[in-house]
Amino acid sequence: MDAGVIPDETRFFKALASRLGMDFTEIPVPAGGSGQPLHQCLPARLALRHRLLPGRDESAALELYTYDPFDLEARQMAGQTLNRGLVWTLAPRTQVIEALRQGYGVGAERFEELLDGRLATMENDALKQEVTVLEDNEEATVMSFVNQIFSEAIRERATDIHIEPLESDVRIRYRVDGALNEVAVPPNVRLLQNSL
Repeated sequence: MDAGVIPDETRFFKALASRLGMDFTEIPVPAGGSGQPLHQCLPARLALRHRLLPGRDESAALELYTYDPFDLEARQMAGQTLNRGLVWTLAPRTQVIEALRQGYGVGAERFEELLDGRLATMENDALKQEVTVLEDNEEATVMSFVNQIFSEAIRERATDIHIEPLESDVRIRYRVDGALNEVAVPPNVRLLQNSL
C-alpha cells in the first residue's frame, strides 16, 4: 500500500473482508467506541505492537479493529491478555494507524514498558546492585521514549518540540507550519517529568 500499488485502500479492505466473511468498518477518528480511554480497553504494548484498535465494548465481547486478518499471533495475544470474547473487524490500514497514534499518544508503548519497569523497581527495592542495573535500563527506556517523540516530530515535519510540565500532567506540542499542535500523550506521563 505504501508503494501505491493499491490506489483505493477502502475498496481493497471491503473486498478482503467480504472474501474472508469478516465485518468491515471505516473508523471515525478518534476511535474508542466504549467511551473509555483506549489504554483501559487494551494495553498499549499489545495494541501498538500488533496494530489492534479497540472499538465497541459490550458486555459479551470487545470489538477489535485490525488491518491484518492473517496475524495469528495478534489473535492469540489478544485472547490471552483480555480473556474475554472478541469480535474482529477489518478496517483501512491508514485509519487504524492514525486512530492508534491519536488514541494512545506518542511513545505510548515505550512509556508503558518504562512504567512497568519503574513500578517493579519500587516494589523490589531489596538489592542495591539490582536497582542500579534497573536504573540503567530505565534510562535506556526513557531515551527510547524520547526518540519516539523525536521520530513522530520528524514524521509530522515539526520545526519545534515543546515539552511543557503542567501541575498534574505533561503537555507535548509540535510546531508545524507555524502553529503549535498538541500531541496525544500516554496517561501518567507526568511520572517521567523529571527524566524528560
